[in-house]
Amino acid sequence: MSLGGNVYTWGWGGSHGTFSVDGHSSGGQLGQGNDVDYIKPTKINFPRHVKALQVSCGFNHTGAIFEYS
Repeated sequence: MSLGGNVYTWGWGGSHGTFSVDGHSSGGQLGQGNDVDYIKPTKINFPRHVKALQVSCGFNHTGAIFEYS
């Protein structure tokens, strides 16, 4: 999460000949709404009235606490 409140995710399952501890998106863990792997940090787009307050990431999960205005 950036200082401006933007959330960026990335990860891949080793299919690019490398290994990353940042995780992969075989089950949609990256929060992009799909099962696509992202090699570069990719911003998650939230509706204007939604603000991410806290994000927790692990190998097989991503969770967040949001504020709705």
